[in-house]
Amino acid sequence: MISKMHEIEQFYKGEILDSLMYSKFSEIEKDENMKKVFITLSEIEKKHSIFWKTLSEKMGIRLTTENPSFLKIFYIITIRKLFGLGFALKALEGNEDKAVIKYYNYLLTGNLNETDKIELKKIVVDELVHETFFVWNEDKMNIDNVKDGIYGMSDGLVEVLAAVSGFAAIIVDPFLVAIGGLIVGIAGTLSMSVGAYISSKSQYEVERYDVDQLRKQVNVAKDEMKDKLKDLFLNNGLPENDATRISDVVSSNESDMVRILSKEYLNFSEKKTENPVKSAKNTGISYIIGMVIPIIPYLLGIDGVYGIIASFIISAIALSFVGSLIAIAGGTNKFKKIFEFIILGLGAATITYIIGSIARILFHITVL
Repeated sequence: MISKMHEIEQFYKGEILDSLMYSKFSEIEKDENMKKVFITLSEIEKKHSIFWKTLSEKMGIRLTTENPSFLKIFYIITIRKLFGLGFALKALEGNEDKAVIKYYNYLLTGNLNETDKIELKKIVVDELVHETFFVWNEDKMNIDNVKDGIYGMSDGLVEVLAAVSGFAAIIVDPFLVAIGGLIVGIAGTLSMSVGAYISSKSQYEVERYDVDQLRKQVNVAKDEMKDKLKDLFLNNGLPENDATRISDVVSSNESDMVRILSKEYLNFSEKKTENPVKSAKNTGISYIIGMVIPIIPYLLGIDGVYGIIASFIISAIALSFVGSLIAIAGGTNKFKKIFEFIILGLGAATITYIIGSIARILFHITVL
């Protein structure tokens, strides 16, 4: 009974939090359509919370509070402001994904009457609809670009942290350690930016070539490509008549034919093509943000073991933040990902410090 009481209270608090956050998103959002969606979602989640509150009263359970955690609200709003709507929704909807599973389990195991079961089934459907809506609108939320930026920041942070840790074992002057870290960081920035540019440009050119070839096929063999469209709609479960009718409509516009066929057969969406220059710029900026973090203590003149400890501490904080964002993007366990990032990042830095210390002892290298 105690576990069921705890579950209902958690369900109730979760719905209250979601209702509040969607309401806040509606206040921030500039897109009028999305604003209306968030207002509607807020009202739906409020109704869900009322269900759990009513159920708790039926079961004689006294809910302790209606106020969501201030830290959770602050965390999600901060993500919204820094990384955009897509990441904020990922942070919020990650909780809802778990809620759907828990609601369904409660539907099977909870001691509910038929009326409550029907109502809970509706709530599960609502939550699934929310998830589907945001998946369909993911292109508008710039998640992939932000995700790439976070990975770039992580690369810069770990690479330069490892470098300055090795330098600090040999170099006494913290300013020289910082200079060494900046040189490594600048080299890494150039390398990553050029790599991103070449990769994006190559992918862009390959995709453009494939689409141009597809466009030629549509021009030369329109009837055959129309049959491909019909087969595509049939494979997606449409009846024969509907597949024929829709393929007739789509084939009247060659651009629509190319767009649909390129997405289905080439696994390529023209809207997702990333500009090579933009890709290089985003990679470079995110790398620079990451690389500066472990250098800060040395720029402030902190030397010796204290500089290394300070660099490790602020880098661990930054790695925790980056790890939590990547966990949100990937829908994985947040604490596990944070632990993984800290261990790997600080582990790499520790190894380079040990190598630097060994070099100092064996070769009597010390830079004052």
